[in-house]
Amino acid sequence: MGIERAQGCYRAYADAVATVERLIREEQIDCDYLASGKLKLAAKPQHMAHLEHTAELIHREVDPDVEIVPRERIRSEVVSDGFYGGLLHKHGGQMHMGKFAVGLANAAVRNGARLFEHAAVTSIDKSGSVYRIESARGTLRAQQVLIATGPSRHGPFGRYRRRMAPVGSFIIVTEPLPAEDLARLLPNRRSYATSRLMHNYFRITPDSRLLFGGRARFTASEQPSDEKSGRILQANLAHMFPSLANARIDYCWGGLVDITADRLPRAGQHDGIYFSMGYSGHGTQMSTHMGQVMAEVMAGNSEGNPWRDFEWRAIPGHTGKPWFLPLVGAYFRIKDVFY
Repeated sequence: MGIERAQGCYRAYADAVATVERLIREEQIDCDYLASGKLKLAAKPQHMAHLEHTAELIHREVDPDVEIVPRERIRSEVVSDGFYGGLLHKHGGQMHMGKFAVGLANAAVRNGARLFEHAAVTSIDKSGSVYRIESARGTLRAQQVLIATGPSRHGPFGRYRRRMAPVGSFIIVTEPLPAEDLARLLPNRRSYATSRLMHNYFRITPDSRLLFGGRARFTASEQPSDEKSGRILQANLAHMFPSLANARIDYCWGGLVDITADRLPRAGQHDGIYFSMGYSGHGTQMSTHMGQVMAEVMAGNSEGNPWRDFEWRAIPGHTGKPWFLPLVGAYFRIKDVFY
């Protein structure tokens, strides 16, 4: 990739966090935002060596605030026997995504946007300089169109479906737990993610629950799949924190993440239509940030788009239906055992 491009990617994600924080502040969005940083946890000794090398590069080239938490101090962050250290990114936060989405929608309406829910797009055609967009709720005409579908499996977006894999991500949330137990297990209340390919992520909610998520299974999100994935997550939670093995699970759900082959977003223009997507699990901050970036791009400032020069090829053999996901999941599980 090259050092300059890598620096640009890192700064784009840092800018995205700053955008989210600014919007929460300026629009007074009540979403339980907590700026406590993110800790990536090494699940194996060799993973820790990789995190140390990564931290050295990041510290030298782009962000002097990253910090390695060595194995002898990791239990001051996470009281679990399963980790060999971690990489701490201090500039990051957590929030209630539902509250943030509602707050962002209300802010958009206050600033003149019109929102149409349950209006799936069925076609986009151009006549002269005007685009005609057919939807389940009627027809729109526009001078400019921005596609930000993410992992949509419907509509005239085959070009984008061939370039992303819609992978399920699943979450369970425990019953409210004693505050002193959570303070002992996770004293700094950060966002946490493990280093495995079939990784887990977790954090404490404002009402003293443990939110615990992960890929669990390489499959789409639907009710039977969510339930199976929830059981896997519950087993992983009990293994990581044995004292919570009998905690009641109050909530379980799943959703789709739009993953590109290199896990980096794509944004630009194709056949006159603008697009931005492929956030690969970082859509909370990056989709919010790219909404503002693409508004500037559509106003004529293409230089503001950090992904403008990235090539985006179709995934080989991918025609839109992700038939290969179980194979990828099996490969990741095997690799997690041996690496």
